[in-house]
Amino acid sequence: MSHRTTAQYLNDLVLTSLNSDPQIHICIDWEEDIRSLELEQSSHVFKSMTNLPDQVDTRRGAGVMFLENSLISLKISNGTTGVVNGVSDEQNPIVIIPTV
Repeated sequence: MSHRTTAQYLNDLVLTSLNSDPQIHICIDWEEDIRSLELEQSSHVFKSMTNLPDQVDTRRGAGVMFLENSLISLKISNGTTGVVNGVSDEQNPIVIIPTV
C-alpha cells in the first residue's frame, strides 16, 4: 500500500469517527492571492510528487495543518495545527488554533 493510500485510509478512519457532517473543499493552488493553476493542472503537476489530495474534508472536529507562511504576524505558520470548529457563512472552515 502506498504512503498516499495509507494516509487517506487513516484520515478517512478518523473522520468517520467524528459525529459531524462532511464539509468537502476542493484544493486550489494559489500564489500571492492569485489562482495559479486549475484543479486539472494542479493535480497533474503535484499529484505525482506529493501526497496532497484534490479535495479535503474539513468537518467539525477534524485536525488541520496550515501549509504556508502568510499569517506569520499572527504566529501562524507552515506546520501550525488546529481543529475545525465550524463553517463560516462563506463555507470556509473556522479553525481553533491552540496558543501557548
